[in-house]
Amino acid sequence: MSIKTTLEYWNESPDPDSIHVITHSRKKFYNGKEIHWYEFVMDGIALHELGHEDILPDGFSRVADTDYYEFGGNKENAVKNLTDAGFTLIINGGEL
Repeated sequence: MSIKTTLEYWNESPDPDSIHVITHSRKKFYNGKEIHWYEFVMDGIALHELGHEDILPDGFSRVADTDYYEFGGNKENAVKNLTDAGFTLIINGGEL
């Protein structure tokens, strides 16, 4: 289980029909706490706009009025749940 860098991810030319998971740190906003938000995108469109939120593993909740999700645990557990559910395109995104 590893998270790819943005460069590694884009060099793979992912299938546009695959769901891309992007992790975003919220550390600066939460005064140094390791909080992450998650973004789910398919061919540049947010997953919730496509009506496919039902495929997300347990523990992910949408942050109201945003395209982001929180996870009820740490990042390592979030990535494990995602990979166990079959998500393979998981990359580190920028700070939010």
